[in-house]
This record gives sequence, C-alpha cells and structure tokens, in this order.
Amino acid sequence: MKIRSIRIQNYKSFDDSGDIQLNDGMNVIVGQNSSGKTAFLDAFRLWANETVPHRSLKRDEDTPLSAHSVFTIELTLSGRDIKQALLRKGTAQIYVPEANQAPIAEMVERMVNEGTTSTFWTRAKGSFTAAKQPGHGLFPAKPGGTMIVTKVTGDRKTGTISHGGASLSAGATDEFTALAQEIYAKNIFVFSAERYNIGRVKLKDESTLEPNAGNLPSVLAKLNKNRRAFDQYTEFVRYIFPHIDSVTVSQSGDQVEIFVYNVETTRPDLAMPLLQSGTGISQVLAILYVLMTVKGGVIVIDEPNSFLHPGATKKLMQILSVFPNNQYIVSTHATEVVSSSTVAEVVALSMVRGESIAARYSTSEVDGVRAILAEVGSSIADVFGLESVIWVEGQTEQECFPAILRDVLKISSIGVAFVAMRHTADFDRKKGDPREPWEIYDRLSKGTALVPPALAFSFDRDGRSDQQIEDMERASKAKAHFLPRLTYENYLLHPKAIASVVGSELSIDLSVQRVEIELDKICKESKMDAIEFEKSCRAPIILRDLFYILSDNKLRFDKMKHSLALTRWLVLNDAPSLQELADFVVGLVPKTMRKELPTVFSE
Repeated sequence: MKIRSIRIQNYKSFDDSGDIQLNDGMNVIVGQNSSGKTAFLDAFRLWANETVPHRSLKRDEDTPLSAHSVFTIELTLSGRDIKQALLRKGTAQIYVPEANQAPIAEMVERMVNEGTTSTFWTRAKGSFTAAKQPGHGLFPAKPGGTMIVTKVTGDRKTGTISHGGASLSAGATDEFTALAQEIYAKNIFVFSAERYNIGRVKLKDESTLEPNAGNLPSVLAKLNKNRRAFDQYTEFVRYIFPHIDSVTVSQSGDQVEIFVYNVETTRPDLAMPLLQSGTGISQVLAILYVLMTVKGGVIVIDEPNSFLHPGATKKLMQILSVFPNNQYIVSTHATEVVSSSTVAEVVALSMVRGESIAARYSTSEVDGVRAILAEVGSSIADVFGLESVIWVEGQTEQECFPAILRDVLKISSIGVAFVAMRHTADFDRKKGDPREPWEIYDRLSKGTALVPPALAFSFDRDGRSDQQIEDMERASKAKAHFLPRLTYENYLLHPKAIASVVGSELSIDLSVQRVEIELDKICKESKMDAIEFEKSCRAPIILRDLFYILSDNKLRFDKMKHSLALTRWLVLNDAPSLQELADFVVGLVPKTMRKELPTVFSE
C-alpha cells in the first residue's frame, strides 16, 4: 500500500490543503513551530481522528463551525494487498462492470495481481466512502451500463480465490471500500512525538502493533520466537543506541514486559523496565518492530529529533533506508533528517493568517537544491530551518558576528543566521562572467523553502583591489559589504586580549607590556603609522608570529579558536574597541529584523 495524495479539510489549522502529492519513498514535512506539521501527520489517522473544526479570520465569528473534518486520500493498493485482505475476509461482494465487457474471471485475476489506485474520503470518526464510483478505479465503467456483484471467496489453505457472479440485488453492499479500510488500518503506523508509557501487558497471540504501541511487549514476545529475526532486531537497537546491550521480553503468568540491559550481563537485577528507560527508546523499539514485520507499509513519524539525539536520529534515518519497500512520512526541523540523501519529497508548511499552507518540492527539486549548494561548498544542513541568511567570509565571522550583535549592541537578529561561505575566491574571478557566482546564490534563494533568502554578503578586503571591490558591489546589486579593515583579525590586535588568551593557554601570567613591545616592533618593521597599521596590516600573519614568539614556539595560532577567544575577551572587557566592527555587523541586518534584547536587572 502507498499513499498517492492526501487532502485535509476543516481540520485544526487546515481549512483546505488541496491535494498534496506524496512520493513512494521518503517524504519529509518541514515548517516552523505551529505551522501545522503535527496536524498534517495526525490526518493520516483518518476516521480515528476527532472532528476539530478549522478556525480562521476567513469565517465570521458568529458563523457556526462545520460539523465535520474531512480527509480525502488516494491509495495505491497492490494486488497482494487486495488478495491478502480477501483471504482474511473469506468472502466479499465487489462491484465489477457488466459481464459482457470482460470475463469476470479475468477481472478478478487482474484485481488480485495488478492492484489499483483508488480514492476514498472519510469524515473524522467515520469510515471510508468511495470517492470515485463505480469501480473504485478497479474497472472502467461502461457508460449507462449496469453493475453486477461478484462474490469472491478466498481459500485460506491454498491462497487461491474463486468467484461467482450474481445480479445486483436491492440493498446489496459493495464491500471493496471496507476491504480498503482494513488494508489501510493494517498498514498505516503513526508515531507521535510523545513519550510512550509501555509497561506490563497481557500476553496475546498477536503480531499487529496497536496505534498507540500499547501491545509492544506482546508482539515482541511473538517476534522473540524467531531468534534470527529478534537478533537482527536487537542489532538495529544497538546501532541506534550504542549504550544498550540487549532487549529482552519477560513473561510472568499471562503478563509480559520489556526490559533493557545497558551492560552485558546475565544479572536480572540490572534489567531496566522499558517504562523507566530513557525518552525515545520506546518509540524506536516500536518503529523497528514495524520495519521488521510489515512489508509495504506507510510509516509516519512526528519529529524524531524531538525524542532522539541528533546522532541517533541520523542512524534511524539510515535504518529506514534499509527497508525501501515502505513509504515514509517524517516531520522535522532537524538538518540530519532533511539533509538525508534518501529524501525524495519535501512538503513545506507555513502559517498564513491562521491557516496552514502547503508547498511541495519533488525529488528533482530537492536534488537541484543540493547540487546548487554543492557549487558554493555548502549543504542543506548549513541553511535548513533558517528564515534569512547573511553569508560571511568564513567560520570565524559565522561564530563572532552574532556574539558582537548580542553582547556589544544588545541586539537580537530575528530569523537571521550568519553562514560561512566556502568558495569566496569565486567572487574574485578574473575570467568569465563576474555575475555568475551571484546568480548561483540568487538561484538558491528563489523558489524553494529549503533555502532562505540571502540578505547580504560580508567579505574581507584582504587581496582585493579597490576596483575589484567596486565590481563586486555592482555585480551583487549592493548586497556585498566589505569590512572597514583588511581582515576580521585586524580588530583583535589588542595587547591585553592577546596577553590574556596566550597566558590562559599556557597557564602563565603573561605581561601586557611584553605583548605591546612585540607589537610595536612589528609595526615599525612594517613602516606604517599606528592608524594605518591597525587598518591595513596582515593581522592573521601577525597573530601567528606573535603566538609563536610569546609562547617560545609552543603555541600555534588557531584562527577559528583563538579569534573567537579574543573576541569574547574584548566583548567582556573592552567592548568599545569593537564599536566600528559592531556598526558594520549591524548594518548587514535589515532594521525590520533587529530587536533589542531585554535588560537584565540585578540586585
């Protein structure tokens, strides 16, 4: 079974989602908080949902709310799905076209071998109703033709299906929709982000997991009878949770319970009941059970990153890819999910005036975004989940610019992230079209919610002539900005800050005077005056040499680590010295996206 599309009407934040197409493989649902991700996934429970009418500004407050939430779903049911449902049921009446269009035997044969794509709709707390009659997509109906009922009887022993035609009698019920509903219920699994409280349950001979996973101990007890399968199951658990040694199912009378061992031991006193185990373990055990036992199911997971560590989330995504016959629908705001190479379809949800709006991006579009990001040395993981981006020269600026905004200017940049560019040399190209690198970034920012718009670009002046800077400003349409000084490190040539950072690294009391003497020597050798030296010297090289001199060749200047340490010292001890830099940084952020941080009062 696969879900081709779903439409959600009058349910929670959805007024009418329209038909949202889904891929057979990995579908990822993204969006900001309260954009409707959980409501979207809840919708796959169909008739099990309560009616929760949509409320929005489009409806007058005195207008009565609609009494029904409606879900329309298009399913592809394989021949195997239909055949197994018929065998379980034993007998079923199904509409087929009148006999002279094709032999009934041929129709039934096609139905249980080729399957069908059919559309159904359901009201919350209702059941399936065929949205396309007659034939449900199984057979082309003859215009004006009559319908007959085929009684299909399954032989459970041999797995064969016999059939017998009968005229449609008054009050006869077409049972195909009931079969489809049973197939759907048996193959859909919706895992919420809430902790599962799974304790001791009554042992039953069952293999189908309940919607709330409440019978997980019972179904695992049955899986445990197949040692090879259960060993594979345990290996998957260990892969996601390396601290877990084994999972056991313990029976006492007619009660059964799951225990987790965090160490390799035979001591029963060290077994931890699943009910007392960490958050996320019960969800993973339930998900893995479905993977091991369901063929061609639909697995819906609400924000696995909310109950799993990023590393565990990534491993879970890897295991899902080992079972490609299933269809996956996963909501997330985590990069380790959306950046997975297995993602086929992305549905981006946004909240607009109290209503959830969906935009869909196909496999080719997702791959296209990956390819364009690769051109600039980035990945979806670098920018996913951000609202707007300011691209900066390197990792140092990526870490330090937000700290300067926050701690020097006491300003928060709402929805803006600073992201390091990887291939800044592309912007300085002396051959080819100078507009090309800017067009790449422009393509990244248009037409997809996966990559946020670029607000500005921040560059060093180092290695760029005045003419190159002018050309870049023109090609970028004024989005390119250049530091007032040669490099970021030119703001860090502060004797007290250097003495503190180097002294701390070496666990010594380094005098500020010694740093001043060494800096003064370097300045005189450069033949620049103090103001020109501060603005235009090659500060990264000077800091490298200073660190070696001051440490007697014991300490190497680490551009990322030590620039951040020097910045932090200046922020805490001499913020005014960073004022020029702070003015530059805040100029990158549009005024509408700045917000003053609240003042913290202390007694």
